[in-house]
Amino acid sequence: MDWFHMEKKNKQEKVIVFATSSPRRKQMLLQFGLNFGFVDPIGDERIKQENESPIEYVQSLATQKARSVFGMVPQNAIIFAADTVVVSGDQVIGKPLNRTEAVETLRNLSDSLHRVITAICVYDVIKDVYLQEAVTTKVQMRDF
Repeated sequence: MDWFHMEKKNKQEKVIVFATSSPRRKQMLLQFGLNFGFVDPIGDERIKQENESPIEYVQSLATQKARSVFGMVPQNAIIFAADTVVVSGDQVIGKPLNRTEAVETLRNLSDSLHRVITAICVYDVIKDVYLQEAVTTKVQMRDF
């Protein structure tokens, strides 16, 4: 993305940037046909702290992604970042590293109710303001 050109074009006009390396999120967002950019977040996801709720954890991951791209975007940017976790009971289920782990995770969730929590962080670079929101969806998986 030509950030220099976008920034110089109109300093009053905001540049929308999505901090994501997810091919699925990029594909979904591109369907809107809007003019915005993507920047891959830097850094590894941190481990959930013992005293941290799943919602606090996923919100912190989204904020971490937004902050990680701060220096790579123009001053007139609005950065959007999101993250999603699956929670069974009070346990956050990590992202599977391979197909075998994915199948095992699905088997463990089979015939159970779990939650999928997605958090979004919106950061206005000029105003230095973060807004966060999280949505929880209850998912009942069938037995298989």
